[in-house]
Amino acid sequence: MASCKGMPAIAFIEFADMQGEIDLRTLPMGTLIITIGPTDTVSYEDRQYMKCQHTWVSPDGGQWDDRSLAEDIDGQTRAGRRAIVHYAPIC
Repeated sequence: MASCKGMPAIAFIEFADMQGEIDLRTLPMGTLIITIGPTDTVSYEDRQYMKCQHTWVSPDGGQWDDRSLAEDIDGQTRAGRRAIVHYAPIC
């Protein structure tokens, strides 16, 4: 996916009751995305991303905008990993 300003930030995501493409810009603050499955270097790994006000952050300190995270998650799901979304309201 090209990183153009007008392009949507779409990734393939699984929900508890459905799956499909979703524009990450439409998800509210507090959304947690977890990707699970094998990587190039290990047989199993989970990665976590939490949507904050302007960026997505991970426990290791990584930060992404909607578009770059969509590209990253899209690559992970195309490689056979699963992406699951959960909403954790931020008070």
